[in-house]
Amino acid sequence: MQAAITVSIPGGRWVDGVRYRDVEIRPLPTRDEFLLTDGAEQTTGDSTASRLTWLLSRCVVRLAAGTAGDAEAVRDLTVGDREALALHLRRLLFGDRMACVVSCPECRERLDLELSVDQLLVPPYPDAVASYETTIDKAGGRYRVRFRLPTGRDQEEAGSVASGPTDSADVILARCIEDVSRVDVDRLAGDARSDLTHAIAARVPALMAELDPQAVLNLDMRCPSCAHDFVVPFSPSAFLVREVVERSKRLIGEVHALAMTYHWSESAILRLPSRRRQAYLDLLEDRQLAEMFS
Repeated sequence: MQAAITVSIPGGRWVDGVRYRDVEIRPLPTRDEFLLTDGAEQTTGDSTASRLTWLLSRCVVRLAAGTAGDAEAVRDLTVGDREALALHLRRLLFGDRMACVVSCPECRERLDLELSVDQLLVPPYPDAVASYETTIDKAGGRYRVRFRLPTGRDQEEAGSVASGPTDSADVILARCIEDVSRVDVDRLAGDARSDLTHAIAARVPALMAELDPQAVLNLDMRCPSCAHDFVVPFSPSAFLVREVVERSKRLIGEVHALAMTYHWSESAILRLPSRRRQAYLDLLEDRQLAEMFS
């Protein structure tokens, strides 16, 4: 198996007031990848967030000093840090280049798009802290709002209780608000509370996006056919999860082909490094082509 490498995440994990940005990560072991063929939802959950947690918990060796990459630890990483790790893991498993197809919303033209991991990784956040504050002027007063950035745990919990994307965003926001206090007076009337809730919902999510830009990647596009400009949201974690699940399904066919040809056991085949396994499969394909044209 390929050895673990050290990568950096933009935000970092806080341990006793110290921020750690370096993470040790390894490729997904083939045996774990094979588990996905037995039923992805039973193994990993049915949401992108839960599946990413499953992947990272098996691939992250160390998050910080004395902190292993177990499921609980990777759940508590911010969304941006998890998306960065998804990009690094994607490069380990499939390479740097990512081929996508998008459709122009104006003329429906299908456009080929090639992305790279380095292109999508954002620089480290120099001013990252464990929680943030902002002030909001609303309902005749000034309010101090303290909040933290959303984590994978927030995404998973919201996905389990929310009925749709809007509801999910509201659940995540509510979980991330740590404190709301009025600067000039202590008491809020009922109408003021309602106005303040709307003001927080209008302001804080935008601040979160600014503070954690790796969490939401929007690609500026122009259609070559109709010259329409549009924005495509891109989720590295969703892209990675889809690729891993698709490859895990192909793995059964690969094991079958190698077992039938070389009479190796399943365990012996799964112990092969992925590149070595692919080399044998390429030889089988070359032999089949040669027999077809002989």
